Amino acid sequence: MPDDGPRAADIAKEAVKAFNELGDQFRDAFGKHFEDAQYRLDRELGKQLAKHPELYAELRRGYRKVRKGLDKVAGELGLK
Repeated sequence: MPDDGPRAADIAKEAVKAFNELGDQFRDAFGKHFEDAQYRLDRELGKQLAKHPELYAELRRGYRKVRKGLDKVAGELGLK
């Protein structure tokens, strides 16, 4: 019996390759849009914090608490 068409394994290999390429394209596009959105968010947050120093102070206090907690955990796990 002659082999007239592609084998299932070849079709599956091509499908996996196509899905991987599509995933790479999606990841690249998402990364570019995410970076732009993060930049805009950071810029707007900076503007608002500049207008409200009490919010900035509260944010810094919260950041220091979180940072101390993370440092403590890292020390206990031997990562620091």
